[in-house]
Amino acid sequence: PDTLRGRLPTLPKFVETAKADITQAGDQLFQALKGCDRVFMCLPQAIGSGDMERCSNAFADICKQAGVKVVVRISSLGIDDHLQGKGPTQGPLGEAHVKGETYLRSLGITLTSIRPTSFSTNFVKYDLPSLRSDSTFSSPLGSEAAVNWVTCRDIAKVSAKALLDTSMDGKTLNVTGPASSTLTAPQMTSLLEKKLGTSVRYSEVSAPPIPDLEGLWNFLRSGGFNVCTDVVKEVTGEEPESFEDFLESVLA
Repeated sequence: PDTLRGRLPTLPKFVETAKADITQAGDQLFQALKGCDRVFMCLPQAIGSGDMERCSNAFADICKQAGVKVVVRISSLGIDDHLQGKGPTQGPLGEAHVKGETYLRSLGITLTSIRPTSFSTNFVKYDLPSLRSDSTFSSPLGSEAAVNWVTCRDIAKVSAKALLDTSMDGKTLNVTGPASSTLTAPQMTSLLEKKLGTSVRYSEVSAPPIPDLEGLWNFLRSGGFNVCTDVVKEVTGEEPESFEDFLESVLA
């Protein structure tokens, strides 16, 4: 709680903070959720599909025990498109999201599913270090597939609206960046060269030999995130931040 208030100095005094671990269902988490009608849920990005399903279902059980009526849950765009014959599967990670959502609904809790494309912050974590050290970046994306990038700020804005606006209860919200943020690796290279003022080299590599990651990269290479929606504008009234503008902030 102290760390949270340190990061959010304008947090109103009437807002209560509590410490609990979403990966460890127990009394601490129950006490944190007790008395809440509406809850925002975001699983740690680093955990695997098995832990995702386990943590999601355990969290759902605690929500049910605590009397939570609505959960606004961060998921991923396209997780069930293949079940409707509309697109590729995300593999184990997507299946874990589907199972987690299905279980939550089975408890009688209303689910609002926030489904973003690729987080712009993934670029900072996985690509920025090599760009700064030797002007290169690499990925298993290939040279033809395009991926839409969305900022965490826009995901947060949509999630906050969904958490407060009951008219959105039960909806699936596919959150993306603008059309200009849907980029192939060569287009990324050109944009980075423009922003950095130097040559940038892209290197295609193999996906890590881990089923979770192989499934996700197959999904991306098949165009799973080659999508653009108007959800950010429709929900927040504001245009989504472009990947180019995001780059300005992280490369400055």
